[in-house]
Amino acid sequence: MSETSEPVEYTLGADDTIEAANPAFWRFASANEATLTERDVLGTSLFRFIADTATAQVYRALHRCVRETGRPLVLPYRCDSPERLRGLEMVISPLADSRLLIRNLTRRIERRPGGRAVRLAHGRAAGGRRPYHPMLRFCSICNRGAVSRDGWMELHDLVSSEFERFAGEPIAAVTQPCSHCIGELVDRADSCLRGCREASGNAVDMHRRLARLSRELEHLRRRASVAG
Repeated sequence: MSETSEPVEYTLGADDTIEAANPAFWRFASANEATLTERDVLGTSLFRFIADTATAQVYRALHRCVRETGRPLVLPYRCDSPERLRGLEMVISPLADSRLLIRNLTRRIERRPGGRAVRLAHGRAAGGRRPYHPMLRFCSICNRGAVSRDGWMELHDLVSSEFERFAGEPIAAVTQPCSHCIGELVDRADSCLRGCREASGNAVDMHRRLARLSRELEHLRRRASVAG
């Protein structure tokens, strides 16, 4: 995200198409060299811009949670630049007619330790060459890189220890949410579901819908645990 504390906001329709975005959204896109116009973005599904299936499944479930409960979810995540670590917060809030407001707030910015920049080439090597093998996996939520089935570490530490031979070049990378982050997001959604279930009293239909969503979230947690 940008170096400013100005929120980056956009609204989603009931089918998760992007309906509108605030000026900070377009400034962020420009600052990150994304050649996107309103024609490219507005009226397009959000999930066209989320590369990996696992991350898309998580956010689809979280969106359903907010729509079903009518309660906002607050989700911490990282969106680092090559030189800086950036901690952010996403607030998913319900609007009328099953629409959503997505608000992204910058909470923390600091330089990477040691001044080491980390540049990634998502899904490919720089210059169109074949990807390096093994390709780096990094979490789409906490931005840590995978070192083993169960181990994740900060990218600047991982690059120092595992990818030193590629110093100065973008490293081919693919995103995959780690099991820890999926567990945290599911816990937050579960807490929201429990509160809504208690508030709904004996509303049978609501209980059934929340139970289905709870099972879906638990399925995501189990799959993430198996994948590492």
